[in-house]
Amino acid sequence: MDFRSPQGDGRLSDPETLPLLGAALWRSGIPSGDVAIGTGTPLGTFSLERQRAKGFLEGRELEVVSAKGEPRRYRIAKLVLRPQGVAAAIFAGSQGSLQHGGGLAVVLDAGSRTSDVVTLDRQTFEPVTQLCFSLQAGVNDLAAGMSVLIERATGFAPSPRLALEAVSAPVTVRGGKIFG
Repeated sequence: MDFRSPQGDGRLSDPETLPLLGAALWRSGIPSGDVAIGTGTPLGTFSLERQRAKGFLEGRELEVVSAKGEPRRYRIAKLVLRPQGVAAAIFAGSQGSLQHGGGLAVVLDAGSRTSDVVTLDRQTFEPVTQLCFSLQAGVNDLAAGMSVLIERATGFAPSPRLALEAVSAPVTVRGGKIFG
């Protein structure tokens, strides 16, 4: 499976994902038995991904064997999928960053390839679906764009890490600030 392919690729319904899922279950320390799995998918492909993943994973049995030969058997009893930004909003609420009350709250889940914007009703913490959307751009795109700008200004092609750092910090070349 090519994990660099565009979103909407059905990775949660691809058999090549099963070893990764099994490893995550093992690493969690959950003993053998029925498990419920929750995960997020980009808003833009949520409805398509949800149907395919639930059909592929719910009821599926996995046997995971450790390097020492210890087996564990899992049955995926339930798969809960939410748009990725909803998970970020739930986390922000659990940490006290979002308070109940009137009005709306906006949560930006900036990913490496996509960014999801979820608008929530602060009274119910339910998404206001008509105000939620995905951008097919993420942190990697931002770093690539900054790399181009730095190269144009200096003639130097920075590493991806340096380009990403330049997004939030001033860039100075030969004593002169070019960004920031």
